[in-house]
Amino acid sequence: EGYGFTTVFFIDNQNGWVAGNDIYKTKDGGNIWTLDFAGIIGACDMQFVNKNCGWLITHNGQVCKYGEN
Repeated sequence: EGYGFTTVFFIDNQNGWVAGNDIYKTKDGGNIWTLDFAGIIGACDMQFVNKNCGWLITHNGQVCKYGEN
């Protein structure tokens, strides 16, 4: 079962992510999106501390670190 995109987060006006079962990233304010990670099972929220590190919460309550500090 797919959830589509269920959460979006922009760290600034250029760098952002959308997530559901996969994570897509933009570096140009949303003009071009690229697949950054596949296989998340239903991300429902995410927060980033910088362009390289963030946290995802899934629909089943799992917390996942994304990227590096």
